[in-house]
Amino acid sequence: MIECTLLWGRLAPFPATARDFTIYTEGNSFKRTFRGSFVDTRENIEKWLAACPGFTEGKEDASEGIRVLKMVEGASYGTIEVSEEGTKVTFRASWS
Repeated sequence: MIECTLLWGRLAPFPATARDFTIYTEGNSFKRTFRGSFVDTRENIEKWLAACPGFTEGKEDASEGIRVLKMVEGASYGTIEVSEEGTKVTFRASWS
């Protein structure tokens, strides 16, 4: 799951300092989605985001205090959401 999420999402490897890391799979034989989350310091998350090629070129939406970055290529759909405090990341990569 992790390898596929990194590939489809064009993500950098998750920070070694990440805590409370979760990842799970949704979908069927026609559509697959990987979702997950982790907690880390604001600084480590910002470094990780800067290293993610799928999102450095993406679009950012900061509505309601949550930063949402949408990828421009890679999986069919992908997002990274960063909490208002900047210490929790929720990610999703889908392919159909």
